[in-house]
Amino acid sequence: MPRSYHHLSHVDRATIMLMHAEGHSLRAIAERLKRSP
Repeated sequence: MPRSYHHLSHVDRATIMLMHAEGHSLRAIAERLKRSP
């Protein structure tokens, strides 16, 4: 049980990192769209 739970938390951590990276790229795209006329 504890071992699988630790694995799940590790997967969640990787998912959060991925979501954060995607959010950063989306923010950059939004800035680019704002600058374009």
